[in-house]
Amino acid sequence: MTSLQGPGRQNDPSAFADLAQQLQRIRGELNDVGSAILRSAGIRVTPESMTIERTLEVLGSLDVSGDATFSGDMRIEGTLSLPAGIIDNEALSNPIEFVDAAGNSAGIGYGTTFAAHGVCTLPIPAGFTKFTFSGSSVARCYNSSGATVYLYVQTYSKVVGAAESWGATCQDTIANGFQSTVAAPHSVTHLIPPGATQVQVWASVRTTAPVGADATNFAGIEGVALFSR
Repeated sequence: MTSLQGPGRQNDPSAFADLAQQLQRIRGELNDVGSAILRSAGIRVTPESMTIERTLEVLGSLDVSGDATFSGDMRIEGTLSLPAGIIDNEALSNPIEFVDAAGNSAGIGYGTTFAAHGVCTLPIPAGFTKFTFSGSSVARCYNSSGATVYLYVQTYSKVVGAAESWGATCQDTIANGFQSTVAAPHSVTHLIPPGATQVQVWASVRTTAPVGADATNFAGIEGVALFSR
């Protein structure tokens, strides 16, 4: 075996100390070279984390077993498959909420100006930004006015505190002593402004001459309110 020590230095431990120092120096230089390469690529490494300051392109598979946070936009150009039930974000778990909307006024009379009947007030679920209503108003009138009258029916909807919307006006002609029922459909989407807490839907009814209250008269609304994000 060739000795690492030269003549006259047999069994001198200082030679090994010199060798250890040289190896340590070489190791430091190699580490500096590696760090310089990483820095030139925009990569900073500490015992706690790795920071990549430039674009990262992964051409193979990427497995992340820990938590991941994306603070910027993320675009997925392939198929995104997620096991059922793993998303706890309310906006993804419940993107739409349906609520039945129904109201009715009975034993009423009608005047010559439109009046609201069967007003239905619904709370706006938190986090939703649109309100869509699809339904119909129905009004029944027994004509006791003594003359022929026209019965007009409309369906209204609105976010409380914002502008209202209404559907087509539907009508029928009712001779004195006769009765009729008129339905008026309506479908519309409202944007919900920040801070709004309620929406309303109702039937709006009038006749061309005053009609007195009757036990068989009624006016109301039925439909579905759809809240979306």
